[in-house]
Amino acid sequence: MKNLISKFPPAFSDFVLRYSEALQTPPELLFYSSLAGLSALVPPTLRVCPWGGWEEPLGLWVCISAESGSNKSRAIEAGLEYLLQKQRKYYDAYRAQPEEESEPLRRICAHDITYEALISSLAHNTNLLWYCDELGHWFERLKTGTTNNLAGVLSLYDGRAQPVSRKTGNDKEIIPQNRVNIAVCGGIQPMTLRRIFRETRALENGLAYRFLTIQTPLAPRDWSRKMLEVDEYTALKEGFLKFFHIFETGLSVFEDYRMKLSPAAREYFVQILNQLESFEAIEYSARGKGRGHILRLAGVFCLMFGRAVIDQSDIDLAFSAWRFAVQSQERVVQEVTTSWLDSVSDKVLDFVLASSEPLDIRAVRNRFCASQRPSVTQTVDILNKLAAQNAICLLKTQTMRGEKLLAMPRKIEQN
Repeated sequence: MKNLISKFPPAFSDFVLRYSEALQTPPELLFYSSLAGLSALVPPTLRVCPWGGWEEPLGLWVCISAESGSNKSRAIEAGLEYLLQKQRKYYDAYRAQPEEESEPLRRICAHDITYEALISSLAHNTNLLWYCDELGHWFERLKTGTTNNLAGVLSLYDGRAQPVSRKTGNDKEIIPQNRVNIAVCGGIQPMTLRRIFRETRALENGLAYRFLTIQTPLAPRDWSRKMLEVDEYTALKEGFLKFFHIFETGLSVFEDYRMKLSPAAREYFVQILNQLESFEAIEYSARGKGRGHILRLAGVFCLMFGRAVIDQSDIDLAFSAWRFAVQSQERVVQEVTTSWLDSVSDKVLDFVLASSEPLDIRAVRNRFCASQRPSVTQTVDILNKLAAQNAICLLKTQTMRGEKLLAMPRKIEQN
């Protein structure tokens, strides 16, 4: 990862590498949160267009998963400092307005707010960062509310904000801008992430694969190592914030622009797309979203180098950054799937052993609440596994609709 980060402009890479070393955190925490911040500055009128009919907004969704005490919050806040400072200035300007001439609050960073409040904000703002220090709260809110939060959030990733209809209140119809660019960033503990992914069915509805998920282990710190001096840190931070300012200023020339790929970049991107098809070890949904992730990363990298056309080096860097993130994400997916299936398998065994009569597939699945219910295929796989372990007995019977599977304790079978 350090080799990858060192290929970026010095004002950016020096701060990321040296401040991460001072925090004693892996540099990817600060690196990916910084990319989320940069992508949030891009207006929705600027999109990556590899060829006709395919356009990608540049908003990146980043999930930093690390244990409490790992300094993940400090790393994330450092990567988003430019946007946080900018938002504080918007707050000051809003408070300074006379009440009778009050203009809507400008936002570049939306903190811990609900989906409906975000949509209301998007009526006056087109691009912003949806930031939550504890991303677990962000996921929790997708399970509650009178609006269809999950469907709305999924559409935000593609740059589409759905209107919200209220039953009461003055603003019954909240209509956002036609095009938006939303970046998301926050931290979460690994155990919470696994639980939230299960409860929101994030692997099934595609929410999980919209994120670049970075998970790092907790490592002991060495407090005897040399730290950054105050003057050195100040100089690095000023250069980093200036880099963000130059990045944002350079976006002003793009009013309605479709960022294209150079011929060499397009040819290389096609090779990568074909390569993705052969990555059988990676979930298909991750590969599908990976195509867009690579384009978004390449677009941000292109702008970081001050270019208007994506070249092959941008695609190469983007592919490397995506590969690192998806490998981290696959570990999370494996942990979620394994731990959840093990938990479900234990419950299925309890249901079967406690039953005085054979249970069919529907009866087993109906013992679970909707959010925890396994699919038919998963239920069959679990029952076959339990039968292979001689924990239960499976009986196959023929009905008018076909074969029916019945699960029962071995004591019933013996009777």
